[in-house]
This record gives sequence, C-alpha cells and structure tokens, in this order.
Amino acid sequence: LFGLIRTCSNLFGLIRTCLNLLGFVRTCLDLFELARICLNLLRFVRTCLDLFELARTYSNLLGLVRTCSDLFELV
Repeated sequence: LFGLIRTCSNLFGLIRTCLNLLGFVRTCLDLFELARICLNLLRFVRTCLDLFELARTYSNLLGLVRTCSDLFELV
C-alpha cells in the first residue's frame, strides 16, 4: 500500500514537473515573441527616420532648384 502511495506521489511530482517545464517553454516563446515585436518596432522607427531623411533631401533639392531659378532670373 505504501509503495502504491509513493508511486502515485512520484507520478504527481512528475506531472507537476512537466507542467512547470511547459510553463518555462511558454515563457521562452513569449520572450521570443517580445523580441520579434521589438525588432519590428525598431524597423518601424528606422523607416520613419529614413522617411524624414528623404523629406530633408527633397527639401534640399527644392532649395537647390529655387537657388538655380533665382540665378537664372539674375542672368
């Protein structure tokens, strides 16, 4: 009888250990998902910075065209 009780207790301990392991795996998957979200956020910020750089370049180009136009008016 005591052997059966000990076996059941060990079985419950094994089940608890497996559940803890599954919780650990789930936590790892959540961390990977969080890392993926952070990488996507960094890509978004980088895209925004690239768009601002493009707008600045376009503004500089417009300034150059305006300067050239002013020079042609002087000539």
